[in-house]
Amino acid sequence: MVHDLARHVAGDELSCTNGVANSTTKAGKLICHYQLLMNSNESSSSKSLPPKVRAMHFRECNKLHLPKQAFSHALYLRVLDLSGCHVSELPGSVCKLKLLRYLDASNLPIPNFPKSLNRLLNLQTLILSNTSLKALPTNVGCLQKLQYFDLSGCVNLHELPTSFGNLSALLFLNLASCHELPTLPESFGKLHKLQFLNLSDCYKLHSLPESCCQLHDLTHLELSDCHNLEKVPDCIDQLSKLEYLNMTSCSKVQMLPESLCKLMMLKHLNLSFCVKLRHLPASIGVLRLQSLDFQGCFFLVGLPDSIFNMSTLVHVERGFFTFDIRSEVDKLRKQLNLERSCELDGRGDLWSQILDLEKTPCLELQIKDLQNVKNLEGADQAKLFNNSNLRRLSLSWQHGQSSMVEHADASVDKSVLEKLVPPRNLRHLGLDGYMSVDFSRWMLDLPSYPPHLTTIVLLNLKGCSHLPPLGRLPNLRALCLASMPNLKREFYGDHGSCWKLRMILLEGMDNLAGWWTTRTSNEDEEFLIPNLHLLFASNCPKLKFLPYPPRSVTWVVQNSDHVFAEHGFGNLSSITSPCFLLIAAWHRARYLCSIDNLALGPLTGLTTLPEVIRCFISLREFNVEDCYDLETLPEWLGDFTSLREIQIVSCPMLSSLPESIQRLTELKKLRITDCPALSEKCQGEDKHKIAHIPEVEFE
Repeated sequence: MVHDLARHVAGDELSCTNGVANSTTKAGKLICHYQLLMNSNESSSSKSLPPKVRAMHFRECNKLHLPKQAFSHALYLRVLDLSGCHVSELPGSVCKLKLLRYLDASNLPIPNFPKSLNRLLNLQTLILSNTSLKALPTNVGCLQKLQYFDLSGCVNLHELPTSFGNLSALLFLNLASCHELPTLPESFGKLHKLQFLNLSDCYKLHSLPESCCQLHDLTHLELSDCHNLEKVPDCIDQLSKLEYLNMTSCSKVQMLPESLCKLMMLKHLNLSFCVKLRHLPASIGVLRLQSLDFQGCFFLVGLPDSIFNMSTLVHVERGFFTFDIRSEVDKLRKQLNLERSCELDGRGDLWSQILDLEKTPCLELQIKDLQNVKNLEGADQAKLFNNSNLRRLSLSWQHGQSSMVEHADASVDKSVLEKLVPPRNLRHLGLDGYMSVDFSRWMLDLPSYPPHLTTIVLLNLKGCSHLPPLGRLPNLRALCLASMPNLKREFYGDHGSCWKLRMILLEGMDNLAGWWTTRTSNEDEEFLIPNLHLLFASNCPKLKFLPYPPRSVTWVVQNSDHVFAEHGFGNLSSITSPCFLLIAAWHRARYLCSIDNLALGPLTGLTTLPEVIRCFISLREFNVEDCYDLETLPEWLGDFTSLREIQIVSCPMLSSLPESIQRLTELKKLRITDCPALSEKCQGEDKHKIAHIPEVEFE
């Protein structure tokens, strides 16, 4: 009824054509100003279009053919939406539309854009997302009035022309998922009015040009999943209006410049899953941040003291998937009263507690002792699903130490879980102590319930023999599985690759054996987890990846000897940089010759370094920790000419360094901690061995 009224009011101004011809005519000619063409498969000629049409939209016209002159008579056209077509070439007559202000050619398989694009001098919005473009016309800079430019999903786009910097009116630029784009032109800094820049998922982008610091009006910078980006420019402080910076999964960034702390307008900083980030700038506390996220910063060492004075913070993401800083993050959240977490107990009337929860602004919810819930009466009224603010949900059962649980108890676990359907906005889900063999219906169809899940933790699921199809979760970034003795296979389901999965942590998975990293055993297949940043495997004695281990930026392997393929990585060469190795089968490590960072320990019975380490010719950082029987370091240590840092911690039997350490001319830092004999000798008779090292620390 409303639709009919709108059509009546619009009168001859609007024409909606569904499939065949249009009946809105006057003196034999179409006079409408706004036309919607739907489900048309016929060829459209220039004479069939209303000559005074100003806005034209195509919808579901997948077989429609548009000849080159299709728009040659529609000279008053200001808005043209071709996203509902499937043409492989943009009609040349489009570039004759001198009054055109809005052009949407998204999702079209067009490999090139006409060079006559420069005629569209009034164009303000250009949407070319998810097209097959390989390059833009060199004269694209002629679009002097362009304000909104969307190139997201142009996976074949490999460069931007130098004239790109001439788009002087540009306010919004989206280059997300331009996977083949390795760099930005130096002229990029001339986009002085740019306010929004999205470079997320630009996998090959290795650096930002210094000229980017000239984008003085920029308020929003999106760098998430730029896997090859190694650093943020030191001049970033010149982006004085920057309010939002997202660096999620910038896996090669190890430090942030101190100049970042001069961005006094910055409100939101996301560093989650920057797995190689070691330190935050000391003066970060002077910023006036409102939200801060370092979830998944696995190797971040400590928080600066200044951060505890940041009174402007209203949200700090809990430190899940971190190694050293979780307690400090909890302290920060408590000190600034940012927890906004709730805890319920299954020993009381759980369903009444959940009902009351709807009145509480709760972001994080932990429900304990669910084994005590036997009565489901009232569960249908107490819908956890209604708590739309909830972001984190942890559910735990305490069935005791016995691995045997009564069948009835396991059945109740499943019934209780069935009633705890989370809200769609949930980001984190944790289950601990769940004993049923099967999962609830909503767990088996997670993408239909909380599709935005980014982290999942499953602990002590003793009865679980198979996982839900977690590979169907499009936003899953981190997965932790621990103490699940009956689990024997992986979790992909029938979906495609896990493009967003960055961290896998496996602990105490006694029987997890064959984990397929490709759909079949063919070596030319892509990995199902193509962009893994961290693989942590501890006490997984049977774990073997087939046909080869996945690519991972960082490895942490402990007592899981079969993780490394006995015959190497084959054609699916892994990008490997282990940070910690504790394996008995050292011969398997010989295929990791490309690693640049290695940590050993704790190890017992090791009196000198394994010979296989000589293969690691690219080593830049070497740490030895808690090797209590280590007595000597071999002379071949001097062959690692790329070494920049050595750290030796808690090796009490080690009393001297090899003479060959003097050959390590690139060595910048040596740190010796809790090694009394070695410290004494290095500060005495062996002082000459380390005289060439700029920074030496003894603790």
